Amino acid sequence: MSNYSYFCGIDLAKNHFSLHAVDQNGKVILHKSVTRSKLLTTIANMPLMRIGVEACGGAHYWARTLNKLGHDARIMAVKYVVPYRTKGKNDLNDAAAICEAVQRPSTRFVPVKSPEQQAILSIHRMREHWVRERTALMNRMRALLSEFGLIIPVGRSSLMKQVPLMLEDAENELPHLARTVIADAYHHLDELNQRIAD
Repeated sequence: MSNYSYFCGIDLAKNHFSLHAVDQNGKVILHKSVTRSKLLTTIANMPLMRIGVEACGGAHYWARTLNKLGHDARIMAVKYVVPYRTKGKNDLNDAAAICEAVQRPSTRFVPVKSPEQQAILSIHRMREHWVRERTALMNRMRALLSEFGLIIPVGRSSLMKQVPLMLEDAENELPHLARTVIADAYHHLDELNQRIAD
């Protein structure tokens, strides 16, 4: 069991946060929504407690911030909260379910990441996004060129070599407007290649 006598679940959002807090006997001591600007004041005026939040955008920031106030903020996956939702889905009911889940010994928590750890993850996420964007762009370029009978072999290096040759070839049926679009796409592809390589 926990060393804390009070427990709170917070349903995080952009501007309004729903809170549900109980004492060690399960008596509700707080059940309301507050604005973003009043969240920290509300929590600072509460006794020290274990606070649960669902893993979502902003969860690590809020967990760090709540921990700085002396509370024990924990992040959990949604799958640990769902079994404790006893009423219809709304923000206050979600906060009550989070509050219940944070008290359970079977709940697994996500480690709270530091800003530096989050920055590294952001780099990886952006790189993954650029790789997907690059693949989609290459496929789009191949499809557009095939509409004019211009086929490029599979592979990024083939595309990077062949497109400039096709754009310069005055004998193919590629109209000026299509050449402009393909040239723009090619430059964007080159930028993506550089971003991914960095």
